[in-house]
This record gives sequence, C-alpha cells and structure tokens, in this order.
Amino acid sequence: MEFQSHTLRVDGVVTHHLEAGPPSAENFVLIHDGGFGADGWATWSPILPRLAARYRVFAPDLLGFGKTQKIYDFGQGARSQKIQHIAGWMKAVGVRDAHFMGNSAGGSIVLFAAMRQEWPIRKAISVGGTGGPFMRGDTYGPLRDYVPDKQGMRRIVELMLSRRDAMMEELVEERYRKSLIRGHWENLSAPRLRPPGPGPREESDNKSFFDGLAKIRVPVLLIAGSDDVLLERGWERQLASHIAQAETLLVEGARHQPHFDAPDAVCDAIESFLAAC
Repeated sequence: MEFQSHTLRVDGVVTHHLEAGPPSAENFVLIHDGGFGADGWATWSPILPRLAARYRVFAPDLLGFGKTQKIYDFGQGARSQKIQHIAGWMKAVGVRDAHFMGNSAGGSIVLFAAMRQEWPIRKAISVGGTGGPFMRGDTYGPLRDYVPDKQGMRRIVELMLSRRDAMMEELVEERYRKSLIRGHWENLSAPRLRPPGPGPREESDNKSFFDGLAKIRVPVLLIAGSDDVLLERGWERQLASHIAQAETLLVEGARHQPHFDAPDAVCDAIESFLAAC
C-alpha cells in the first residue's frame, strides 16, 4: 500500500499528513501519540496498510511533530491547540466527517474533541488514552526526562511495547531520528516551563472530566493493553462506565501500544466496531 505525503498550510501553519485508501471509502483519521519521536507513521505503521485497504485513512502530524511546524502557544493549553489545529486541517483537506482513533495523548485528544463536539466525529477510538486520569506517575520518567539519545529512546519504546524484536529496534531507530528534528524536543518540553515564584497551584478535576465524558454522543471504543505499565489496570472499564455508547477491548500481553504487540487482534476489533450500526 502506497501512502501519499501531503504538506499544506492550515491557518498559516505548515502541516503534514499521510493519506491512503479508496477515495470513496469512509474517512478514518489517526491521531498519533504525544511522546518524543512520534508522528503519523511512527505511531501507526503496523496497522496503516490494513486499515487503508478498507478506509480512506489520514495520519496527520500534530503541531510540533514530524514534518508539521514547531509552534507552541504559551497562552493556550497544548491539547486545545492541537484540537483546533486538527479542526482547521479537516477543513483544509475537505474532510467533512470521519471516524477518529488516537493513541496515548492522541487518544486523550480524541476524547476531549468528542466531549466538546469540536470535530465532526462519527465514531471514536482511544488506544491507551485516558484523558488524564489513571496515569501511573511512577513509570513516566523516561518519557518525561528524555534528551536526544538512542538508549533513552529505547527506554521509552520498551515502556510502549511488549515485543522485543527487530520491529522494536526499528521503532527505536525511527523515533530517535525523528526526535532530532529541529524544534521537536523544545516543542514537547515547552509545557513543562513554569514562571518563577510559587504561582497558582494546579489541581486536576476528575469530576468535571467524567461529567464531560457523559456528554459524548458518539460510539466510543477504548482499547487497553493488559501489561500497560503507564496506566492503571481497568482504566478502560472505568471510563466506559461514564460514556453512553462505549465498548472496551483488553489486549492480553500488550503494553501501551497494543497495535504493535497484536496488530491483527486490534484491527479485527476496529473493523468490527466501525462496521456495527
């Protein structure tokens, strides 16, 4: 399957995406994870060819990632920036509605977009994306403290995948290389900057988040890995209990990116979910 690479301007921002699949098929937009070295291809390469055989697949690079411009607005949250950017991108490429799937931070973005009804979503899938709750802070060190280094990238990828083989090593090399793109490390590190002084204390508000989940009006599939070391076990069932039309899938033996550890099982579940009335 050959993927076309497109670059266009979205509200003045240079934006890149991959595209493949039958032009007359249902649109399916894939939102990559938010870790260092991620982009549309690095996150979704194991399942892109199969999905593109059935759907018109788009895999955009979010702000700060891949071949998309490295821009960060300190006056606005990173998630809101990305949601608005993808909304503008859809208009620019002429996608009026689509199924959406995101991984990790990308899954969280899809959930928030569904809550706010900011994208024309038909069905939504979150793979290892909780929206914020249920994250295990004790295991996030390699993702939080990364500086461009191949061993550091290997530690990140080992958190994301259960498999230890040539595919994992190829992913380490690819994400390490993409983490060296000028401005990428700085863009992902920007949200951690804080002004001097004590400043206001930020507290999470899980109640408002769960209330927001109840506002989602589209079918949602939540996919979790049984061996995910970054999230609390059972997060998918707890989120599903707050969403009117929610299904869950637990992929045995998988970590934070089940579509790498068990691509066929994940694709089977995706296709079944999207095909259901």
